[in-house]
Amino acid sequence: MLASFVAVEVTNAKAAVSIPFPFQWVGRKTCEEMHSNNNCGIGLNGQQAPCNQFRGPNRVICHAEHAGTATIQEFFSSVYGFDAQQTAAIMGAHTIGTMNAKYVGFSGPNGWDLTNTVFDQGYFVELVGMPNIPAADWTQEHLSNSQFSTPPRWQFTATRNNINLNMLNADLALVRNFTEGVNLMSSGRITCDFSGSNACSSNTPFIPFVKRYANDLSTFLSDFRDALLLLTSNGYAMDTTCSPNEVCVLRSLN
Repeated sequence: MLASFVAVEVTNAKAAVSIPFPFQWVGRKTCEEMHSNNNCGIGLNGQQAPCNQFRGPNRVICHAEHAGTATIQEFFSSVYGFDAQQTAAIMGAHTIGTMNAKYVGFSGPNGWDLTNTVFDQGYFVELVGMPNIPAADWTQEHLSNSQFSTPPRWQFTATRNNINLNMLNADLALVRNFTEGVNLMSSGRITCDFSGSNACSSNTPFIPFVKRYANDLSTFLSDFRDALLLLTSNGYAMDTTCSPNEVCVLRSLN
């Protein structure tokens, strides 16, 4: 969690607008502290999961390829209490970083936007555009991943300024309505297009906020910081009397 705050603050310092991302709240329990019998539940392959710094409980989360728009909304709502605005904001974390098919099955050596080392609103611009800049022209591509141990994947690709960019179904699901079994197949293939005569519906609960963030970096940064704080304190309570200059301890709700 500390690394996430540091990464955002360092990369945001390169942007046209920057704000601090203080790491003020500490005290989350480790796996060992939460499970005294060293049993962290069932692991990914059905075996008992040990509790240590490298392994922990297997969490069932939305898969970036197979979850549709409504499923993503329900996941963030039920697990983190996020609404559509907070979900759109936290997804903006994809404005930095890249993807490596060897490890995750998705390939994106240039990342999601043109400035993958700068924490800005580029992610949202590629999804919906902004004045004088259209959204990227996203098309789906299939990766066999036959040279790796990862399964085959479907992802999206687009070219901006002669640079190849990539996004996942979960990213496009913010601005195009994907529904499992309707236009989102079990393989991860999308049967409608980003634009054109066969375009997917753009009626999603997230798109108003994606458009807002594409055009307002300050608002995105503020909303992302709030969402990140809620994400990292999930399951814990914060003392409202803690002053801005203090480092305070979270109180477990369990």
